[in-house]
Amino acid sequence: MRKRLRYAFVPFLAFALAACGMQAPDSSGLWTGELTGPGGVIPITLSLTQQDSQVSGTLTFELPQAPAGLPMSGTIIGSQLTLSAGTTARVDLSATVNGNSMTGAATYSGPEGISSLQLSATR
Repeated sequence: MRKRLRYAFVPFLAFALAACGMQAPDSSGLWTGELTGPGGVIPITLSLTQQDSQVSGTLTFELPQAPAGLPMSGTIIGSQLTLSAGTTARVDLSATVNGNSMTGAATYSGPEGISSLQLSATR
C-alpha cells in the first residue's frame, strides 16, 4: 500500500512543478570534470542528452588504459541528476546540477570492491 502511494505522488509532483514553472535544468551537453577519492583524481568526460526527465549518455575515464565510453542512463528530477551504468562492475552517479556545473558523488561497485568518490564537472 505504501509503495503505491509513493508512486501515485510522483505524477502529481511533476504536474505541480510544471504548473509553477519549475523545470528541471537541462543536463544535456559535454561535461568535463573529475572523480576524487582516496586513490587520487580521475579525469572524466560525461556526454549527456536529456528528453524530459530521462537522461542518457556516456561516461569516459580520461586515462591511458581506460575503456571506451561507458553507456549510462538515469533521470533528473528538480536539479538532482542520477545516472547508472554496468552490471558486473557498476557505476552510480548522483549530482546536483546548477547551471553549467554539477557536484555530487559516485560509487563504483565491482569485483575489486566498492569505492566512494566525489564528483565535480562543468560544461
